[in-house]
Amino acid sequence: MKSLTLRPTPPFDFRHSISQVESWPRTYFHAWTGETYFQSLSLDTFSTAFALTWNGNIEEPELQLDLPDQLTDLQIREVETVVNRQFSIGYDLRRVLSDVADVKLQHLLEKRKGFHPVIFPSPWECIAFSIISSQVSDRLAKRTIENLMEKYGSRIEWQNMDFLCFPRPDEFAKATPAELKELSLSRQKIDYLSGLSSRLAKKELNFNDWKSLSDEELIANLKSIKGIGAYTSAFAVPFGFGRMEAIVPLDGSFRKVLASVYDVPPFSDEDYAEILKTWGKYREIALFFVWTEFDERKRAEKKSGK
Repeated sequence: MKSLTLRPTPPFDFRHSISQVESWPRTYFHAWTGETYFQSLSLDTFSTAFALTWNGNIEEPELQLDLPDQLTDLQIREVETVVNRQFSIGYDLRRVLSDVADVKLQHLLEKRKGFHPVIFPSPWECIAFSIISSQVSDRLAKRTIENLMEKYGSRIEWQNMDFLCFPRPDEFAKATPAELKELSLSRQKIDYLSGLSSRLAKKELNFNDWKSLSDEELIANLKSIKGIGAYTSAFAVPFGFGRMEAIVPLDGSFRKVLASVYDVPPFSDEDYAEILKTWGKYREIALFFVWTEFDERKRAEKKSGK
C-alpha cells in the first residue's frame, strides 16, 4: 500500500464532511468506519480505490491517503489532485466566516465548523448522474447507476474489499443502445450519454482544457453539449468542477430546502432573491451547508418516526 499525507486548509473537520456523503445512496461511496473512508474512483484512463484517514485536529488537520501498490507515480499524482478537489481540501472557510453577513448562515457555518463540501470525482460522473436522475425517482436513478457500475464499470479488489467503479467514458461508450435501454434509460438519455462518453473517450472533448475558463464561459460551453441544459450546467459547475464561488442559478427545489432550514413559510420572490444576494460570491458554499443541514433534519425525523 502507498500512502501520502494531505494537509487541508483549516478549519477542517473530516467527520462533518463525511456526514454529507452519508446521506448519499451507497452507490457513490464504499464504506466509512468512523475513522477511515473508502471509495472507488474512475478517472480518464484508469480506475482504482483509495482510503482517507483523518489525523490531527480541526485547526491542524491532516489526512492520510492510502492507495493500491500497483499505481504508477503519475497515477498517484492524478489521484491526489482529484481527491484534493473532491473534498475541497484547499478551500479556505475562514474567508466565508469573516465575510458572510447572514445570521442564519453564520450559525450553520459555526455549527459545522470545518465542514468542507464533497463533490463528484469528475465532471463526467457529475453530468452523467444529473442526466440519469432527471425526471425519475431517486430509487430508479440509484438502481440504474448500480446496474451501470455492475455491467460496465471496473471492479477493484483491495483491502479485502470489492469496489465497483462508475464506468469511465471509454467503458460507457462500449455499451449499445439496446443494452442501455434494458437499464431503464430513455432513448433520449441514451443518446445524450453515449454521445458525451464517446467524445470524451476519443479525446474530442477534454474537461481539463476548461480549467482556465471564466464561470460564464464554462456554463456556455457546457450548454453547447447535447443534453446539457440550464439545470445540469448549473449543477456541474460546483458539483463537478469544484467552483465554489461561482454564481449560478439555484432551482426551485433548493428554494424549498432553504425555507425549511430557515424555518419560514415559502419565500416570496423578493425574500429569496435578497438572501441569495446577501450570500454574495459564497452562494455555492452556502448551498452545501444548507442542504447538509436539511438532510440531517430529515434523518433525525425519520429516526424519531415523525
